[in-house]
Amino acid sequence: MREMRRGASGEWRARLGGLALRWSGAEDARPAGDGGDGCRFTLELDLAEGQRRDLVLEWGAGPLRTPTVDPGRAWAVTERAWASAVPGLGDTVAVRDARQAYEVLRGMTSADGGMVAAATTSLPERAEEGRNYDYRYVWIRDQSYAGQAVAATAPGPLLDDAVRFATARLHADGPDLSPAYTVDGHPVPDPQPLDLPGYPGGYDRIGNHVNRQFQLDCFGEALLLLAAAAEHGRLDGDGSARDGEVA
Repeated sequence: MREMRRGASGEWRARLGGLALRWSGAEDARPAGDGGDGCRFTLELDLAEGQRRDLVLEWGAGPLRTPTVDPGRAWAVTERAWASAVPGLGDTVAVRDARQAYEVLRGMTSADGGMVAAATTSLPERAEEGRNYDYRYVWIRDQSYAGQAVAATAPGPLLDDAVRFATARLHADGPDLSPAYTVDGHPVPDPQPLDLPGYPGGYDRIGNHVNRQFQLDCFGEALLLLAAAAEHGRLDGDGSARDGEVA
């Protein structure tokens, strides 16, 4: 970080690469460093049982001119949004587990409809095996699985997202469909190292060589996804999702 300074309301501001940062709730943090790149904050918290402390980190491409986030309001808005986004799933045999699974799938889905396989990278399949995987991408097959599962009990926006993303890639790439894409539909980057230690027994590697593969099962699972959506009247004439509206 660089250009670290305290704002008018006691919050800390800094720059990190091309991003502007704002950190509130940590007014008693101490900056460390000489003011150049590589500076950091240090903060020691001593909380009694039941006590809480909200630390809010915001960042953006430009200067953050909006008021600092009010934690209480942010928590309330977040809880209401999640409550409205997750169906009841009362017809399942394990309602709590099903709703939690749906929440995870919802959280892993981008605004463009792509659902990443996981939020992790550089994790070794087995210690000291030398094979690492970056799963922060959208596998057409896996999202088709998820869409079919959702269609079985809660056909709605999450199903529409899966159909929207899969059909967009099918229309764009046709027989050259890749097994995986970035969350906004672009090609997965080649594997490359990061300047980080990595996990024990693993390596600091991002990207995925799946971008050079062809997997035939993507097409079959995508067809099953479209069929599941069609059963609920959630397709347009070109096989696209109907943006949450039942046909």
